[in-house]
Amino acid sequence: MSDVYYSQVLDDIDKAGACFQEADPTSENISDIIDTDGGVIRITEARNIVRLVPTGAGVLVFAENGVWFVSGGTGGFSATDISVSKITSIGCIAPDSIVEAKEKILWWSNVGIQAISQKVGVFGPIEGSFDNIVITEQTIQSLYNSIPRDALQYVKGYYDP
Repeated sequence: MSDVYYSQVLDDIDKAGACFQEADPTSENISDIIDTDGGVIRITEARNIVRLVPTGAGVLVFAENGVWFVSGGTGGFSATDISVSKITSIGCIAPDSIVEAKEKILWWSNVGIQAISQKVGVFGPIEGSFDNIVITEQTIQSLYNSIPRDALQYVKGYYDP
């Protein structure tokens, strides 16, 4: 599955789960998408989305073959202003391994435990820009490599500050 669904703006409880536009897309009169519509974001490159994690002004989309950042424009997310950018080609093999830890999000992959964090510039965090590192590379990589590959999908991550 490579689709992310989003609902209409919830100004009424009946719109919860309404992942479609209000206007009839086949209408000759009014068929335009408006900011408050629901819809679907197709991330065609993503293979098997396993989890969404809200961060900053968007959502990180974790799939088996990478991580993407979905956000909106300067006014925030809307059906008419959607941005999708790929953060890394290193995906998540265990949805329960994803952990939020201070300013980082960690997950288990085929090559080690990954950490992603928002880039910081001179004036603070750079929205929509991320750094990604393999945190096991310089520490426990040989131990990580000794774990049977079929067991990795059952890993659960925990964070203890």
